[in-house]
Amino acid sequence: MGDDLHTLSPTALSILNHPAAIAVNQDPKGRSVYLVHHEKDAAPDIFGLSSIQVWTGTLYGGDQIVFLLNAGGKDTKISASLEEIFTHDRPEGSAPQVKEEWETAEPEKLFKDAKVYNGTEHSYKEDLKNNDSRLLGKKIGEIAAGGSWAAKVNKHSAEMFRLRSVDSGGKREIHSKKEL
Repeated sequence: MGDDLHTLSPTALSILNHPAAIAVNQDPKGRSVYLVHHEKDAAPDIFGLSSIQVWTGTLYGGDQIVFLLNAGGKDTKISASLEEIFTHDRPEGSAPQVKEEWETAEPEKLFKDAKVYNGTEHSYKEDLKNNDSRLLGKKIGEIAAGGSWAAKVNKHSAEMFRLRSVDSGGKREIHSKKEL
């Protein structure tokens, strides 16, 4: 963060303090996310810049994180198929996760109703294992096997979604490049 925390707006500070966002940042698995979709010809902003991006990665417990980024000049509906979301697990939609149903949680929906989460008093790893909803977010839908997820993303904004397997309870079959 390249800003003075004392001058941040309450909205910006609440994003930085969001327990579900911190849980993703402090995920015990510690893996990076991957860019799986980049569209450069979106509606430009007043500076002539535009970009639509989908980032995804594997989290502890078999969950999957999906970030939808709209760096364009107008609100946009962004979608990603399960084939795109799990492209790093296996090529061309062959990952078994593509054939599963996935719950979709939006952490922001829960934050307004939840009690404050204190990361210094709790272990993120243990609380993720115990399904603490303050870290996982509130379930807002499901993605059918082979389906896609779409959400409206305001201009110059991002949305974060956590996917959790309905069928396998988080067990994942993942192959590294060396195994393929």
